[in-house]
Amino acid sequence: MAKLTREMANDQLTLLDDRVWKLDRRTREVGKQGIAEARAALRRAMSGNQPQSTAHKAA
Repeated sequence: MAKLTREMANDQLTLLDDRVWKLDRRTREVGKQGIAEARAALRRAMSGNQPQSTAHKAA
């Protein structure tokens, strides 16, 4: 199994280079809101409650 994992790791694409990536404030806020909404949806799904309708705001 370890050999297979090493081989798979060697076949992976490099998605980011060595540059430091920084997101602007608005992008971070939108991302955090999206994560919060996803977590709330997962909590509702796990508890068996009906989902609440929320309007998605265009960025």
